Amino acid sequence: MTCKQHRDNAYCFGCHTTADIFQAAHYLEGKPLKGKEFIEENVMYLANKYGVQAVLEDLTQEEIYEYRTYDAYKLASQLVSNRKFGDYTLADEEIARRGWDKDKVAGWGIGTVNFKEFKEKMESAGYDAKFLAGIDLDRQNLFGNHNLLFTVYDEYGRPVGFSARNLKHKKDSKDSGPKYLNTKGTDLECAIFKKGERLYGFEIAREAPSPLYIFEGQSDVITARHFGLMNCCCTLGTALTDYHINLLKKHGIFNVTLVFDGDQAGEAATLRVLDDKFAKEKEFRVKLCQLPNGEDPDELLRRGGIDEFVRLKKWTAFEWRMARFMEEKTDELGEDKRQEIAEKMAQIIASERS
Repeated sequence: MTCKQHRDNAYCFGCHTTADIFQAAHYLEGKPLKGKEFIEENVMYLANKYGVQAVLEDLTQEEIYEYRTYDAYKLASQLVSNRKFGDYTLADEEIARRGWDKDKVAGWGIGTVNFKEFKEKMESAGYDAKFLAGIDLDRQNLFGNHNLLFTVYDEYGRPVGFSARNLKHKKDSKDSGPKYLNTKGTDLECAIFKKGERLYGFEIAREAPSPLYIFEGQSDVITARHFGLMNCCCTLGTALTDYHINLLKKHGIFNVTLVFDGDQAGEAATLRVLDDKFAKEKEFRVKLCQLPNGEDPDELLRRGGIDEFVRLKKWTAFEWRMARFMEEKTDELGEDKRQEIAEKMAQIIASERS
């Protein structure tokens, strides 16, 4: 690595990490890099250590509200993952069915709560009912023992929302409620959660070696982690958005493998992502994993293990998109179809660096 006097950053050629003095304090002394603790325990610590005069200004009302929002979600996440806090009868059945380790999933912010106890605990910590309603932490249909809750973190590891799997959902029963629920939002004053801007699991995946696998569901991510595949994340029931693309760019992640479910809906989702997003991006190297028909990554990994997953054919974007046209088996291509193929494939060709 290089670390020269009078330079702002050090650079490691082994892990390709650039570190300034605050990151050095984080790596060497465990100082925080996020939240108000970054100011109090890292910036002020270094200022005092090296005799740099620093004065903290009073927080504005907006900053106070933001800190309270992040702190409330941190506490909520701790309650969700505390196995002594909720009724785990249904949750443990689902965890056992998936073959997950109870301690591991708790460490990843997964669990359940009893709504009455959850709300009482939040209010006793100083968060009144109006504040909880404003940041979407008062929903009985979300925070209940009938749901397996997944904490959604931002890219820095801060809890910012929740996604739930309704364990009482029945396919043909409208009375059983929706299969999946998400945090709706956290008020205009501090909008820390927007479903179309978050990638579940990204806070861990971004630190792992490339490529980044992008799945469809949270269960796919958690099962993959149990098999040692930490470089994976998923969308929260939405299509890949421009916000997601920009998030990948921001963190220097350009080697991506799309692994959507091996059914008609999964293939349609892959087509949209390829045609609408990645075909227009020159920086990314995109590959696509073809799953057996009807399977998702969670099912494939539990059935065949990591070896079968690694052996799956990985298509280049050009190969996969062209193969979809070939599967249509049109004997004679009309002018409109030829035009469509040319337009779709030209975008992919143009996005190639060579």
